[in-house]
Amino acid sequence: MVPLLKEFLMRRITAPLGAVVAAGVLALGLTIPAHAANGDIRGDGWHITNPSGCYNVPGHPSEVRNNTDENVLVYEHADCVGRVIEVITPGGVSAPGVAATHGRSLYVS
Repeated sequence: MVPLLKEFLMRRITAPLGAVVAAGVLALGLTIPAHAANGDIRGDGWHITNPSGCYNVPGHPSEVRNNTDENVLVYEHADCVGRVIEVITPGGVSAPGVAATHGRSLYVS
């Protein structure tokens, strides 16, 4: 009887402990380290070095130059809200008139 009781108690302890350990491993495995893009984004009279995240565009730039190693998303509203109206690839320049007419914020991952 004692061996059965011992086995029962071990199962009662190890099952919840295993679930906690598994949850911790999953949480650590799903963490994505934050990093900035290398380079800068430039517009009329402004630039952002090693950007990461959302930036409101000062004024209405005639063009946006992406001198980073990441895509730059141009949003139609401030605070990166609304639809993406343009994706500027690394080393690229915004299409004529797109960022100036419609762009209000930029996002760099």
